[in-house]
Amino acid sequence: MGFRKLLNSLKFSYKFDDDLPRKFVKKILIDSEDSSKILVDTIQQSIDSPPKIKITKEITIEVATAVLGVSIGLMHSGGSGLLSAAQGKKVEKLCRRSIDKDFGYTLKESNHINKKIDEYIEAYKESWSLKTNPFNRPAGILLMNIVGKNYKSVMTAEGTLQYLVHQMVMDQLMLMIVEPNRMWKM
Repeated sequence: MGFRKLLNSLKFSYKFDDDLPRKFVKKILIDSEDSSKILVDTIQQSIDSPPKIKITKEITIEVATAVLGVSIGLMHSGGSGLLSAAQGKKVEKLCRRSIDKDFGYTLKESNHINKKIDEYIEAYKESWSLKTNPFNRPAGILLMNIVGKNYKSVMTAEGTLQYLVHQMVMDQLMLMIVEPNRMWKM
């Protein structure tokens, strides 16, 4: 694995285009519309009395920030197999710059998106440090932010997340990061 990372690192340095992070963010934002529908369907099928969840701009942004945050967290850890941790930090910086200037968000909106990305990066790192599935905490945050005020519908009587719905969201989150992260394979 070390040789492959070194080889990709050399290709990354040689072929890296500052426009690639913008394309990465754009792909995630575009994909989040369909991903949100799939995720909401998954949530509603995984619980007994599902709440009505309307897919809004806020939910699609939430899904996009989850995918971005977990992807960047994966890159930071050096565990992506495609980028080193240092390259991941460079990609993060360029992605944030792209969010700030390329998609027509106001300063308030881009700051909100960047804070949400930070939340998902931290959740990824916390899960990793606890030696649990690194998608565990980000999936829980995503699930709770999607169901919002209907949070009790995904909780057990003991006050924890229902295992099945949490696992399904975690699986969907893992699947959602695969396609956009392929663009880093040079």
